[in-house]
Amino acid sequence: MNKTTQNPRVQAAFLAAFPIQAAALHPEAPECETATGNRRRAKSREDRIYAKEARLFVKVARKAGLYCPVVQSVKELRESRRYGHPTSAKLNEVHHLFGRLGDLLRWQPGWIALSKAGHRWVHNNPAKARELGFLCEIGDWNKSPSELVRAAAKITHKRSCVHDGIMLL
Repeated sequence: MNKTTQNPRVQAAFLAAFPIQAAALHPEAPECETATGNRRRAKSREDRIYAKEARLFVKVARKAGLYCPVVQSVKELRESRRYGHPTSAKLNEVHHLFGRLGDLLRWQPGWIALSKAGHRWVHNNPAKARELGFLCEIGDWNKSPSELVRAAAKITHKRSCVHDGIMLL
C-alpha cells in the first residue's frame, strides 16, 4: 500500500480529534458497523418511511407517463448529449421545492419528480430554476408547510382582489 492511500477505517482528522463534537453532529442516530467494517449512520424509522414514499411518488409519476419537466423546459438539456446519447428525461429522483427541513421532508405537495440531469441542473442554476418554478422564492426556503399554505392563501386572495389592473386591498 502506497503512502497516499488511506485505510478506509481511519476516521477524518476532525472526528478523531473531537469525538464529543463529532457525536453531537448526529445525536439521534447511533453508528453501526457494516459488513466491511466501515461505520455509517444508522437510518431512522422516519428516514426509511421517507425513502419508501419517495420511491412510490416517482413510480406513480412514471406510470402516469410523465417525463422530467426540467429537461423539457431547458433547451440546453433537451439538446445535450452524453456519450452520444440524448439526455434522459426519465424520472428517478424527488426534488423538494421548498427544502427538506422538518415536516417539509415528507410534505408531498412540495415534491416534484425529476431526472438526475434535471435535478442536477436545478441545483446548479438556482436563479433560472426559480424563474421556471422549480425552486421556491428565497424567503420561503425551509419554512414550515403551514407557513407556506398561509402565504399561498394570501397571494391567492390578493390576486382575486385585483380588478381591472387596480389592487382593491
